[in-house]
Amino acid sequence: MTWRVLSPVEVCDFLDFWRSQTWPMVAADTHALGAREFGWTLEVEDDEEYPMAYDYGLTIPDVSISSVREGVSRVGMWVSDVIREVTTESTNFLGDNYALMVREGASRWGKPSMYRGVRRRATWEFDAGGKILLSLSDKAIVADFYTPQGVEVDRRAGY
Repeated sequence: MTWRVLSPVEVCDFLDFWRSQTWPMVAADTHALGAREFGWTLEVEDDEEYPMAYDYGLTIPDVSISSVREGVSRVGMWVSDVIREVTTESTNFLGDNYALMVREGASRWGKPSMYRGVRRRATWEFDAGGKILLSLSDKAIVADFYTPQGVEVDRRAGY
């Protein structure tokens, strides 16, 4: 079986792009930037726009954008194919690629905080208030950028 995954440089460039933006920003502006910079297409369902990252060729091309009253709180996406049948081979594939992504992130943003539970997480928090999270489960790797507004909402909620 052959699975697809973004390179560590692509993943970190994606996260750096969102980190470099001026926040707060509304979802429509985030969608437009993603379309321009990453080739996202926008699909509409029930009068709601949903960005899709088809250009990467991953099994689930959905881009996740969460908003709060203050604007966009998180931008994230799967950066690997989603594994349907977990095997030793798929576990090694995801783990090896995740380690390379964390290493690339560490070279850019410094040593991450690491958490190992059902999911493994590498987290980088920045003085400007944003946060980057790389997550590994047994089925996929996910990359998220939390805006300063998203970090503040989580802080107020006790996370």
